[in-house]
Amino acid sequence: MCLLCSEFATRVHWSEHVPAPAGADTSRVEPGHEGVGLRLRQRYRRLDIVNRLLRPLGLVVYDWNGTKYVVDDRKGNVALVDDLGGIWGVVETRLGRRLDPLDPEWLESLAMRPATVGPVTAPQR
Repeated sequence: MCLLCSEFATRVHWSEHVPAPAGADTSRVEPGHEGVGLRLRQRYRRLDIVNRLLRPLGLVVYDWNGTKYVVDDRKGNVALVDDLGGIWGVVETRLGRRLDPLDPEWLESLAMRPATVGPVTAPQR
């Protein structure tokens, strides 16, 4: 299998496994498999939460083909990561410091921003 094809035929990270109806296989990402829609809906919901956390820091994350995430600083720097855990390493690299989830300034900026609704899409370049 070539490298590009392997990007599309990958297994789902453990953090994205969801309870599924009896017999549904949500660990497969190929279209047409039962359970994929549920997994993607929950993936986009997690993506909304991540973006609400990262917008005050000037970063945005969007989905790439339901299998990867793209972290974008909106200055032309993007990084492709495999899972939610990979996002945080890229964020800290972009910020040039460790991300403190209890940072009072960050928490205050989160409290002041209303929650947004809807998926974040890739910017048109």
